[in-house]
Amino acid sequence: MMDQIEFVDYQRKFLEFKHKMCKKWQDAGINALISPAFPHCAFESKNIEELGSFYEYVTMWNMLGFPAGVLPITIVEQSETKVEYTDSWNDRWTRSINEDIKTSEGMPIAVQVVAYS
Repeated sequence: MMDQIEFVDYQRKFLEFKHKMCKKWQDAGINALISPAFPHCAFESKNIEELGSFYEYVTMWNMLGFPAGVLPITIVEQSETKVEYTDSWNDRWTRSINEDIKTSEGMPIAVQVVAYS
């Protein structure tokens, strides 16, 4: 159980992080950001354990209180299910993405739009 001192310390760190992020946006003159909602298309529910942890692409903006929305922009075409995803890690996420690609035809691909608040 978190005691009051730990909670106050957590709140202080959070507010410092939010202040730094707001300052970065202000200094860069950013009013809105278009980014991936996810590093891959929507995935099959059977892959939630491996691929569900990519939620960080969207949760940070909720945590900071920045308004954000996710918009589907296209779907995976049949020809795209034949590609292989590679990265320098070749870890379980890499393998899960490659497994998911095989059956991803018709799955939505989305972007998120984040605004400065």
